[in-house]
Amino acid sequence: MALHVLTHEAMHINQEHDEVKADCQAFQRNHKMAEYLGVAPPLAAQSAILIHHFRNMHHPYYSAQCEPGRVLDEKLRDAIWRGPDG
Repeated sequence: MALHVLTHEAMHINQEHDEVKADCQAFQRNHKMAEYLGVAPPLAAQSAILIHHFRNMHHPYYSAQCEPGRVLDEKLRDAIWRGPDG
């Protein structure tokens, strides 16, 4: 989760002020942040998938729209945040 918090805060530095949007942007980029920090790509991908799959629906930044094909999906070419079921 520390990785997700770092990525989330980076989205704020990138001028996203909405917490829900910043959180969803982070889910879609967690694997890249991990790789930038030196984590091997397979482990970075696995961690990012698990972070998104097991997110807390009661968290104030949670949105059901933060899923593939929904409103907050940025359709990033390399996004692997979709979860174990693709």
